[in-house]
Amino acid sequence: MKMPLSSTEASSGPGAVKANSSLSVSAYKGSLLGLQAWLVYGVVEFALALVLPRIWSPESTLLAWQWPVIGILFATYALAGLILGAAGGALLAVIGRSHVPGLHDIIASSTIVAAFAANLAVGWPLARSEQIALALAAVLGVLFCLALGSDRWQRSVAFLARPWVVGLLLLCGPWLSREALPEYSALKKTAATLLAVALIAGAALLRRARVKRSIPLLWKAVNTAAGFAVLWILTQAPGAGTTTMAPSTNAAAVRGKPNILVITMDTVRADHMSVYGYPRDTTPHLREFARQATVYSRAVAASDMTLPSHASIFTGQYPSWHGAYAASPDFAYGRPLVPGAVTLAEVLHAKGYWTGAVVANHSFLQANMGLAQGFSVWKHNIAMHVSSSDRPFYLREGARHALSAAMSTAAFDGYFLRASDINRDAFKILGEAQTRGGGFFLFLNYMDAHIPLVPPKPFRDLFPGRDPAFQPAGRHQDLTNMVNAGKGHLTESEKRHLISQYDGGIAYIDSEIARLFARLREMNLYENTLIVITSDHGEAFDEHNLMQHAVRSVYEEHVHVPMLVKLPGQQQPRQSAVPVSHVDIMPTVLGVAGYPTPGQLQGRRLDTPEQSERGPVFSEAWALGDVQANPKLRGVRRAVFDGSSKLIAGSAGPVEFYDLENDPGETVNRYDPANPAVAALAARITTWMAGIPRQLPKPAQPDKGTMDRIKSLGYTQ
Repeated sequence: MKMPLSSTEASSGPGAVKANSSLSVSAYKGSLLGLQAWLVYGVVEFALALVLPRIWSPESTLLAWQWPVIGILFATYALAGLILGAAGGALLAVIGRSHVPGLHDIIASSTIVAAFAANLAVGWPLARSEQIALALAAVLGVLFCLALGSDRWQRSVAFLARPWVVGLLLLCGPWLSREALPEYSALKKTAATLLAVALIAGAALLRRARVKRSIPLLWKAVNTAAGFAVLWILTQAPGAGTTTMAPSTNAAAVRGKPNILVITMDTVRADHMSVYGYPRDTTPHLREFARQATVYSRAVAASDMTLPSHASIFTGQYPSWHGAYAASPDFAYGRPLVPGAVTLAEVLHAKGYWTGAVVANHSFLQANMGLAQGFSVWKHNIAMHVSSSDRPFYLREGARHALSAAMSTAAFDGYFLRASDINRDAFKILGEAQTRGGGFFLFLNYMDAHIPLVPPKPFRDLFPGRDPAFQPAGRHQDLTNMVNAGKGHLTESEKRHLISQYDGGIAYIDSEIARLFARLREMNLYENTLIVITSDHGEAFDEHNLMQHAVRSVYEEHVHVPMLVKLPGQQQPRQSAVPVSHVDIMPTVLGVAGYPTPGQLQGRRLDTPEQSERGPVFSEAWALGDVQANPKLRGVRRAVFDGSSKLIAGSAGPVEFYDLENDPGETVNRYDPANPAVAALAARITTWMAGIPRQLPKPAQPDKGTMDRIKSLGYTQ
């Protein structure tokens, strides 16, 4: 009599072996097709997000340090494709449909649709275009589910399951609305989206009619790799962010004159630099530089934001005179220099200097703001945004969130040229200047201490306090809005993290300045170069209930900036506690170069004996953007500095008086109109304000591209 099989024997019988084999084969096939589908989607997303935008923003570029981030994204897509594709293939085997031709392709694309829908759902609330994309994903999901159970449906919708079709269909609507056509009306955007969907689906249907046979997987892989290779080649062209004018034809006139190098460390406050006594050694190389330079311990920024401060450096005038400051409502994000303003670069260019600049702050430091006047070369490339928290329709945002559970993804948020990128272009300009002969004026702007505060390794871990879980995307602005609106304060953990990354950014800039000096020495240019190192403004970390900058503040955290000056041939260190200002840079440069100082300049030379007897200096600040919802940011605040005394007054808010020698943190307002020292400063600022031009010439409005770049820095209220 035949004995019945045990349960163990039954599960390992010929039928079970065949089923297990079918499951393995289907999962393997699914994993390969899933890999291919996700990589194709990655190529489509890469093209839309990082290649095509260069058409309307030719100054944008992908930098060397961004490619590892892109590689991580594609590796994440590849892993997701392998895992989800294998799971889908296994599902087909379980339901007995793994033998149906083309069904593995459909289920591979289904995983992208599902991930896309989940990514958008997590990002809710959504813009209208993203809601449409979510609805389209739902439709595709339903069609693909029907295809799993019906051969007729499978044959009908197979043309929609091609990975490039899925990627384009899902992304076309939000991409057109948010990236390509942001200024168009909602009706035109909707019409463009419907047309794009029809064209994509029509092209896919037409291709199905022409291609009757199945395409080998190897050939699909070759096509995917070729597509990425083409896109990679397209990104290798350097960004066109260079403004040029004819070089001076009078180079012989400046032979023997000193070279001039002016550096701004964007957003760096003096009290976070070890050269100024900060406990953390953030600036070891500048401490060494100070052994042959003059360190000004009471340098005052002309304002608390980039545009007016740089304009003061370039014109020798305070903001109310040169006009380049935020002025609501017409110029809420900054107005250009007044027509007819003469810059330091223009004067030096006319004398025969080779003038060049490389800037990281591509929003304010550009030709449209008038600051490129007089420069033979003005480079202002923009680093592409590899990640954008306000673009939840890209799967890269979901990938980034998934990765953040296992690693720091802060580098995804970098969107400024790093100091090393600035140096790369600076070295080229120095080479051009040396080949040409004569003197040069080089201006460099480093921005690694500015939000999003993502210094590279090892500087991100150089100082304690970093929180690996802190994701800069959107977090900085949320914290800024909270503090500036008076709705809360930073936690100690948040403050420690922000300051650790801020200090790391300063240390990184310091290291790159050392590389720059080494190159100058190699070229035998260092000794005969006048070097001025300063910052345009500082940064607040909840001091005085303020965050970031451009917040109508003239407190020390915003306007106490570094100023280090090395005269040509200087060998001995010097110290000065006399208040000095950005407006003093232009007269100093012209004086050292042997040229007369124009009469309209408001600054004084720093290298003359009488500087110890100079008068007071001033600072003024306006909030950037539409600040009507935040009363404490309205109007203008001004400060006058004389010795260690400081008086603050403005169109709104109390008058304040501080003795910075005894109260450097400005914690106790000692304003008393009966105090002679207070009365003297009040009289000085009143006299100074009386000279402000009542009617400045009105410049042209900056274009929308300029405004978008400014807002991309996080300057929103």
